Amino acid sequence: MDADFIDSDALGLTFVREFEELGSRNFVELCPGGKNVIVNSKNREEYINLLIHHRFVTSISEQIVGEMSAEQRRILLFFWTSVMYLPVEGFRGLSSRLYIYKSREPHDHLPSSHTCFYRICFPPYPSKDIMQDRLRVITQEHIGRSFGTW
Repeated sequence: MDADFIDSDALGLTFVREFEELGSRNFVELCPGGKNVIVNSKNREEYINLLIHHRFVTSISEQIVGEMSAEQRRILLFFWTSVMYLPVEGFRGLSSRLYIYKSREPHDHLPSSHTCFYRICFPPYPSKDIMQDRLRVITQEHIGRSFGTW
């Protein structure tokens, strides 16, 4: 983009990322005081790097799986894919990418999965706490084992 155009603040960008999570609009500053830092031609590369880092590193590490034990993550992987353990290559070694979908089921239902396609479907839970509770239910060892031959 043209530096003069960017420097004119025509884009109206600051070092803030806006995103939706569980139906709520959220904002996070990409750096200290980010809401007061206007993106211009001199700092746009830093802005893009911080935006990418937050989107693909920081926000993912804050998600629910990080709050589960290794055993719960293993059971969730089995529920999602019918694969008991990750291959040596990690997720790259799976035969497909993992997919997350929003289902049309009522929020009092548990998540469902389509293991052939590596898809897990979540009803539109009204809060993160309810979603965590539903995940705890499906990742209990005695329940997780009932989803397949173990």
